Amino acid sequence: MSRFRIKFTLIDGRKVYPTDSGGYQYVPPNALASTTVRDMIAYGAYSSCLSMFVMGASGKPDFVGISHAELESEHDPHDDSAFGPGGRKPF
Repeated sequence: MSRFRIKFTLIDGRKVYPTDSGGYQYVPPNALASTTVRDMIAYGAYSSCLSMFVMGASGKPDFVGISHAELESEHDPHDDSAFGPGGRKPF
């Protein structure tokens, strides 16, 4: 079974790969339909320096909300324009 990376596009246009234990966060192919992911998009936000994700911070000063998410197959190359946590380029 294929795994998928999740990638968020923030309201300011930056793209972020959330991570799990220092690696890509992998999700099932139906993840975008899940309540958890929909809530992350609606209510979650990253600090402006991308050092942390906080649920309920969307719309708060110094946080950047998520505009949408997309899935990428684990076999596809990663998006060179996307960041990992802390504003670092991914892996």
